[in-house]
Amino acid sequence: MKSAISLLLLGLCLIAGCARLPRLSSLDGVPADCPGIWARGKWQFVHIIEATPPGRSVTTMMGVVQVSSATRHLHCVLLTLEGLVLFEAECGPSVTVLRALPPFDNKGFAQGLIDDIRLIFLAPENISPIAGALDDGTVVCRYRLGGGETRDLSATSDGGWSLRCYRSAARPEKTLIAQENPAADGPAPIPAHLTLTTHGMLGYTLTLTLVEARPLTVPTASHEARP
Repeated sequence: MKSAISLLLLGLCLIAGCARLPRLSSLDGVPADCPGIWARGKWQFVHIIEATPPGRSVTTMMGVVQVSSATRHLHCVLLTLEGLVLFEAECGPSVTVLRALPPFDNKGFAQGLIDDIRLIFLAPENISPIAGALDDGTVVCRYRLGGGETRDLSATSDGGWSLRCYRSAARPEKTLIAQENPAADGPAPIPAHLTLTTHGMLGYTLTLTLVEARPLTVPTASHEARP
């Protein structure tokens, strides 16, 4: 009995040892400043969204997000392709749901959606990243957030970038992959395509295709993606 307990404890220790954040090594020549992938100022983004919930087929919607990098205020709307509003919410210090039709009235949906929107459109607040390299040589900029969350930002071979979100474990909890829009000439590159994957048993995938990115602070022509 004692030997069985010892083996169990050893197994748990091995699992805990494997479930750690990927090691980051300092790398000579890596610039101290990391690339800014988030648009600054106040913007409105319109996307076609393909949502794949666990065990269900793909649902196609339209998403409209107004975001301010200064105030970190968000206003988001999900609509059918015909224009019916399925969900609408505002987020400042707290989340206020303005409209929610089933199944978007499910408990926790609003907060989960706002968390995803913040991840996609807002830079980590008041956090200086650390530049370094993973064991496989990938150069990353690491953001350490509160609550044990870490985000690793790295470039991809096709000219885009990936953002991997960890909560103490070696496997990312969420992965955001972006393909850049060559036509974008704003203060930060505006991705033409975004894919957010939440891992785990209840994982889901959101694929966003840019329709319009319009700055709301300056009346200039909008940037349009041509997928």
